Amino acid sequence: MAVLKDRKFWHWAELKGLLSSECLDLFAKHGISASEENTLTLSKIGQAYEGHPLVLQVIAGEICEDFDGNVTQYWERYGDEFEQVARKLEAKRVDSFLYNQELKERVRERVEESLKRLSSDERS
Repeated sequence: MAVLKDRKFWHWAELKGLLSSECLDLFAKHGISASEENTLTLSKIGQAYEGHPLVLQVIAGEICEDFDGNVTQYWERYGDEFEQVARKLEAKRVDSFLYNQELKERVRERVEESLKRLSSDERS
């Protein structure tokens, strides 16, 4: 993100997602246990989306509501998708523009998929 300083100079500050520990805290705030069993899986989920807070909140909601907080069942259902996202992002990592575009696309798709699962009453 570029920030104007003194109207003559720009300062570039790159915005990043949550750290791994912050991702685990986010999941814990949503009632998902960060037990030893869950920590590795939750960390993989956080890494796949570069710690993007919106996507992690959506995922936490899915784990709680659709899987009754069971991280293992959630990973069994969606683990391949996370690994596919990670591979696609890694392929674009060399070019930061392409990488950011790919991450943005994956975030948008993930949120849209979650919204599609809502009933019409929940969407309004």
